[in-house]
Amino acid sequence: MAAITCLACAEGLEGAVAPAPTAGRGGVHRWRRAFYNESEARKYTTSSRIIEIQVRISERALELLALPDDGVPKMLLDIGCSSGLSGETLTEHGHHWIGCDISQSMLDVALERETEGDLLLADMSEVSVN
Repeated sequence: MAAITCLACAEGLEGAVAPAPTAGRGGVHRWRRAFYNESEARKYTTSSRIIEIQVRISERALELLALPDDGVPKMLLDIGCSSGLSGETLTEHGHHWIGCDISQSMLDVALERETEGDLLLADMSEVSVN
């Protein structure tokens, strides 16, 4: 069975670089649709500060998962993958990943960067897990 985790910790960082999201269910997602246009997605992905933070967060998430060191790559789910910065760290550690994000602009940048993970356009606030 594949290990699945959410690496959406970066959500807390977005408020530091943009206006606060609207309150209520799905508020963050409405804000991201409006904020991450093509220009903002590129700025986010090329910021050395954001890249450094994403690497640290991803490495810490892997540490907290305490995945077995058995040499077998795990399948990880990156919810809110943005442009795939966290996914690069997952790939460097030998894992496979699937990333989903609500921003088409962010996913377009991830595709341009030729990230290793599979990418899905999805609003996770509208996904039902039963």
